[in-house]
Amino acid sequence: VMLALQCICKRFAHLGIRAHCVGEINEPAIKKDDLLIVGSGSGGSLFPLGIAEKPGICGLPIVHIGSNPNSEMKDIADFMVRIPVRTKNYLEDAIDSCQPMTSLFEQSVLLLGDVLAKMIIEQRHLDMRSLWQYHANLE
Repeated sequence: VMLALQCICKRFAHLGIRAHCVGEINEPAIKKDDLLIVGSGSGGSLFPLGIAEKPGICGLPIVHIGSNPNSEMKDIADFMVRIPVRTKNYLEDAIDSCQPMTSLFEQSVLLLGDVLAKMIIEQRHLDMRSLWQYHANLE
């Protein structure tokens, strides 16, 4: 899930949006005007739950991308984007997959990020050619 969230951050950076992942080498301090997005299919994973519960981020909007609407995250997050696929909880209404572990959830998070990026492009009327200014050029 962390890798999918890192991909979303990179995609947002390609749109000229400042986006960072917790723990990255150049992670800035979170500020009152920021948005915290946490990803956890089960909603009970230690790392994302701990970050969302961290003292000092009270008042910041928190979005949980997950599968379990009744998780521990429900009382912390201001908004939830539910991806109803199978996780370690094996919820009755979850979409099953023949893929191992939570692969479908992780893939869905990645696709959600691309859908959001496309919506931002359309809403801001961004010129696709001009976005290359934000793309890495040392590759």
